[in-house]
Amino acid sequence: MQIGAVILFGFLIVASTYQATVVPDQNREVEFLHNQEVQTDMVELSASVAATGRTGSAAPATVKLGTRYPSRTFFVNPPPASGRLDGSASR
Repeated sequence: MQIGAVILFGFLIVASTYQATVVPDQNREVEFLHNQEVQTDMVELSASVAATGRTGSAAPATVKLGTRYPSRTFFVNPPPASGRLDGSASR
C-alpha cells in the first residue's frame, strides 16, 4: 500500500512538472510557427489591398487567425483563440 502511494505521488510530480515545463515549450514552438504564417498572410493581404486599389477589382486574401495546438491525452492546452479580422471601415 505504501509503495503504491509513493509510486502514485511520484507519477503526479512527474506529470505536473511535464505540464509546467514541457507543454509550454511545445506550445511556444507552435505559436512561433503560426506567427510566421500570419506574417506571410499579412504580406499577401497588403499586396491584395494594393492590387484592389490599382485595378478596382477585388483580390481575395486569407489570414489564418488563431493557433491550433496539438491534442494531448493527459495534459492541458490553452483554450482556442477567438476574435475576428474585420475589413469594414468605421465612419
